[in-house]
Order: sequence, then structure tokens, then C-alpha cells
Amino acid sequence: MAVPGETYLVYVRGTTDALELDLGARQRRFSIREFNPRSGESRTIGNQMINRKYKYNAPDREDWVVFLEGR
Repeated sequence: MAVPGETYLVYVRGTTDALELDLGARQRRFSIREFNPRSGESRTIGNQMINRKYKYNAPDREDWVVFLEGR
């Protein structure tokens, strides 16, 4: 899925189970943010080196958007 320098977003609703995203075989750094479309608030999850898989758990079962910006 991941191309260096590209931004990806994932829309999540209806689950708090871990979603596993396959970001490719090569290790990369991502800046990761979570956005609550109901309130308009966002928070930085962090900058992480990810090798292949990233797991995300939504805080609740409502709407969430996760931004993964490749570096």
C-alpha cells in the first residue's frame, strides 16, 4: 500500500477491534494522526518506523479517520 512521501487515510467505524494495515515489505517512517470528524479534533499518535504491519484501535465505535503520512 505505501509509497514514500504519500499520505494515506483510513476511515474506521463500528469497531474497536485492531485493524491491521499492510504498509509494504520495506521499513518506513510514518507520521500518524487520528481525526474525530464528529468534533473536528485531531491528535498526533506519533512518528513511527513501521516494517510491514501497523495496528490501529479506534477509541470507540463511532467515526474516526487515521492519516498515515509516509516520510
